[in-house]
Amino acid sequence: MPDFMIPCSPSLRIELNGTRIGMITEFRERTDCDLTPVRTIGINLPAAVVAGPLRYTVTLQRILLDNLLISEPFELHNLHGFSLKIGGTTKSVTFSGCEFTSISVSNSIGGSMIEEAVLQAASRAVGA
Repeated sequence: MPDFMIPCSPSLRIELNGTRIGMITEFRERTDCDLTPVRTIGINLPAAVVAGPLRYTVTLQRILLDNLLISEPFELHNLHGFSLKIGGTTKSVTFSGCEFTSISVSNSIGGSMIEEAVLQAASRAVGA
């Protein structure tokens, strides 16, 4: 399945488990599906193909966490099975059953920023 990028404004909000935590500048999502051929006895070619469950890979770019919105400090590395909602002014996308696969942080004198975070999600829903 194709990999596509959704360009966004810096005002794209992100929520973890229903709590707004900050903004991102852009995100990408990729949908993958494993296909299993079904063969009949005595014939070399597959008779059909069965699709497996969909897997969603989400890449978040330049995550700006808002410390005023976060009531308790947390580490993104320690989150498991969470939901992620990415919302703009017109629509939102919610990913559930999420697990981070990689997080890239840059540190400087002025502070640190999450440059990129990649996660796998079990389901996806689009809302208004």
